[in-house]
Amino acid sequence: MVQFPTPTGIELCRYAQSAAGAAGCDGWCGQELRFWPLPVWQLVSQLISEAIDRNQIPKQFLQARMVCIPKANKISNGLVSPEHCRPLTIMSSIWRLWASCFYKTPAFQRWVRENFSPEIASMKHDDLYVHLIAIFRDFQEKGFLLALDYEKAFGTRP
Repeated sequence: MVQFPTPTGIELCRYAQSAAGAAGCDGWCGQELRFWPLPVWQLVSQLISEAIDRNQIPKQFLQARMVCIPKANKISNGLVSPEHCRPLTIMSSIWRLWASCFYKTPAFQRWVRENFSPEIASMKHDDLYVHLIAIFRDFQEKGFLLALDYEKAFGTRP
């Protein structure tokens, strides 16, 4: 089992300073999380770390609400088909902030680079040419390229 250090209260507090976005299921928006003091983030860090250690993540962190936002000019007689909607998923703001902060930790970033090919998990600020070389090397060695288009994934049924 791979274990990573979880974000500290200081890291969460620092990351929260740039938080933005709408409120999550917990009712907190990013602009409000900016004003939480360090002791609160230290407690959040401690509680989430203990929950992870016990494999008991609160259900509220794992639940999400999904709403469908109609695409422009696709509403007809007050109705819209699912394929003409964009799904929007809303989760706990605290959990989203914690997960985003965790994702940016050097240990996790290093693990992703070591364990996933670039076409699966490209990192922000990565060199595009390094990824292209790796993709073409895989093509030469394995004999195939794979491209997935998720544009219609929500609106298309098998």
